[in-house]
Amino acid sequence: MGPDTRLLRQAAAVVVVVVSGVMLLAVGQWWFDVGPWRALTPHRFCWQNRPGLVWTTAAAHVTTWVAYWAFPLEIYWLTRRGHLPYPGLSYLLAAFVYACGAGHALDAWNIWTPTYYAAAVIHVVTALVSIAFSIIVAGVVWHLHRHALPYATELREAAALLAPTHPRLANVLILSAGILYDEER
Repeated sequence: MGPDTRLLRQAAAVVVVVVSGVMLLAVGQWWFDVGPWRALTPHRFCWQNRPGLVWTTAAAHVTTWVAYWAFPLEIYWLTRRGHLPYPGLSYLLAAFVYACGAGHALDAWNIWTPTYYAAAVIHVVTALVSIAFSIIVAGVVWHLHRHALPYATELREAAALLAPTHPRLANVLILSAGILYDEER
């Protein structure tokens, strides 16, 4: 039994809306004309405008941002096709990755324009989503460990039966037993 799909889908939608809204505010020109952040300096000044450092960091953040925003689309597509077992968990993972991508986007933006408050909001949202996701995943992993995963002895018995005809598969089962369990239950 997985987490409530509808609730997690709604939570993921809220995360996407909040993150997108904060990013739009950060990029909007009026954001810079008011507030205490006008006096802040962009990161490039802290790095003494060294082009190698500035452009390498910018390229890394932008590349990560693009990848992190493509990944939620892939998760959504796989979930809609029924390929992922816990759709609600998948949507929350997609929201977490989307928020991580937004953090990288604003970190790249902060190289030239100081939107540190918006970046801080994005990082707090990312932290909250990651905490929620890790708590839910811990429950799912505990459930799988207690009810769905085979015991180490079962894996070793299956490996013994397969060894004469399929030695490579038997080795995989033995390795799986060693990875999944430090000791017999």
